[in-house]
Amino acid sequence: MIDFDDALYRITPGYIKRGGHYTGSYDGKRFLIELQKQEDADDRIHVCIWPEPLSYEKTDDQLKHHEYFEFSDKGLEDAWQYVQSIVKAAG
Repeated sequence: MIDFDDALYRITPGYIKRGGHYTGSYDGKRFLIELQKQEDADDRIHVCIWPEPLSYEKTDDQLKHHEYFEFSDKGLEDAWQYVQSIVKAAG
């Protein structure tokens, strides 16, 4: 079980800027948080949530829910809160 208030699970803008992505699952939902680089616009944070049991690559695109947030501390906090709201609602 993920304790969404535990700082251990928090990711930083520096981590995803270096190409890291954060994945996890909770109560039947999987999620991904990563940086999406844009050529003609500011980089942004990409969040994807999809149902278990399959991986991101094996899951049908129609089952994936995508959201985007500005690449900043606030955007990352908003992305994390979005993940919490979706996975907690599923439980």
